[in-house]
Amino acid sequence: MAGRTAVAIMVVAVAALCAEKSKELDPRISAICPVAGQRGTTFDAEIRGSDLAGARSVVFEGQGIAGVVPGSVGDEGKSVKVRVTVAADAAPGRREFRVVTANGVTNKIALDVVTDRVLDEAGVSGPLASFPAIIAGRLAQPGESDAFWIEVAGGETLTFEAVSGAASFDPSVTLYEQSGSWFDPLRLNRIAFNDEPLHFPGLSNSARLVHRFSRGG
Repeated sequence: MAGRTAVAIMVVAVAALCAEKSKELDPRISAICPVAGQRGTTFDAEIRGSDLAGARSVVFEGQGIAGVVPGSVGDEGKSVKVRVTVAADAAPGRREFRVVTANGVTNKIALDVVTDRVLDEAGVSGPLASFPAIIAGRLAQPGESDAFWIEVAGGETLTFEAVSGAASFDPSVTLYEQSGSWFDPLRLNRIAFNDEPLHFPGLSNSARLVHRFSRGG
């Protein structure tokens, strides 16, 4: 596409330290994937945690969002599949929820209700050129990364934000441009980067980057 530059976005997760827990039954949840749901949609999600055996319902705070547990719990009580329905008139924002299990009620984590489309990472096959867009993905291991291509016009300014669904993962965002080098015309060169230098429990670990692309692409 003339006048547009293809840029790669890389999102990297860095694990924070977690204390080893005792084995007494203590149902807890730590993450949900996807971490966002568009208004007016129904989608399947996976909640990760511990001691989730006998999970029977999901209780969201506020109006316009509901979740059900249609199947069994997997991974020895470490995950549960749920089906979430977000009403078309649901208020956007973070919605905290708990899971009700046979061993009690879990702690709270949040799902974001959004107005923009939410894309599954498996369905993003080519460069994205229409914004805003939300990509729901999963980083399974510390140091793992996901990469996506976008096409932008010279002079365009975009905001990128990586939001972790688990407090123990601290994501970063890096922009690369295929501007090449003397030895490799296809080399990806880093043009922007954002990450918080330290991770503190209870504080946001989201990475946010605002970048204006040059007109030379």
